[in-house]
Amino acid sequence: MPAPAGALLEQLTRDAAATAAARVTDARAECTRLREDASRAHAAQLAEAIAAREAEAAGALDRARSDTAQRVRLDTLLARDAALDRIFAAAATQLRALDDHPALGDVVGRAIVEALGCVPEDGAIVRCAPRVAEAVRPVLAALGVTVAVTDDAAVPLGAYISSADGTIVVDATFARRLDRDRRALAIVVAHRLEAPST
Repeated sequence: MPAPAGALLEQLTRDAAATAAARVTDARAECTRLREDASRAHAAQLAEAIAAREAEAAGALDRARSDTAQRVRLDTLLARDAALDRIFAAAATQLRALDDHPALGDVVGRAIVEALGCVPEDGAIVRCAPRVAEAVRPVLAALGVTVAVTDDAAVPLGAYISSADGTIVVDATFARRLDRDRRALAIVVAHRLEAPST
């Protein structure tokens, strides 16, 4: 015998309510899952953005440090170069004051003897400023060197030694020696400038 209509309607109502409740529960669970996914995605995007900003800031800091270090190196080199210029300018000034030094004849005389080894012996010409020539002649004579020393006021402190035909000229002046040795002297001076003061 079939169920009464009221019981059937009740059963259908209960089934519909259960289905609706299940769908509401599923919908709520789906909403929760979507919110959590969105929250995780947002957190990941935020973390990526923060990481990108931090990387950008770190890069900018590294560039700033590199630029600063480069500027410091450049400033140091420029300061050292300026100090070396002042030192060598002072040395050049002091050279001019050596023309009455008691050892001038001996020092220039030995430089002339060394330079004579670079030119043919016959007819070698030695030119010095008059005051230097006066100091050098007795030294060369004592060393047994027979070469004429010509006075030439245009020669800086020291001497020019040349072959008779003028094809070979040796610059044995103090200024030339200072200029020749500038690089080596610059290294020595730079080390002294960098050494900590005691």
